[in-house]
Amino acid sequence: MLQFNKTRHDGWYPVYSDDATIHDYVVQATGAFDETITGILNLKELKTTSRDSSVLHRQTVDRLPQLAEFISRNLLFVDQVALMGLEITGFTRANLEQLWIDPKDYSTQLKKAASIFEAYRIPFLITTISCAPSIKASGNTVTNRLAIGRMNTSRFAIRVQ
Repeated sequence: MLQFNKTRHDGWYPVYSDDATIHDYVVQATGAFDETITGILNLKELKTTSRDSSVLHRQTVDRLPQLAEFISRNLLFVDQVALMGLEITGFTRANLEQLWIDPKDYSTQLKKAASIFEAYRIPFLITTISCAPSIKASGNTVTNRLAIGRMNTSRFAIRVQ
């Protein structure tokens, strides 16, 4: 039986792909996919809040519908899924050519993923940061943020300028 102290363990847990090889490549650790899924299952067994987050970039967007299907079929207990646009911070700057993809270039995959989450009634949130890859990331330079999703039964769209 799993045991842990009473410290709150709620948080966001990243699953970048339904394909373990892609997930492991993104996080640069062999076996990370299996460890992540096992950890999510263990935390849910302990009745913690389970939220999946995935940053959308060139390495992950092609399989976005498959990721949505994987989460919906295998992690159907998740409390929320967040699909987040790439922010140009940290290691992203050094790997920008391999990671950057304009959000309009993956809109088809994003719509398919959203439809899958809707069909399985999985609460989801999509945030897309629309800024040129050459713009330095800071609080002032993010010019447009769009969030679309389903929380319980209500839909919402928020545009912040």
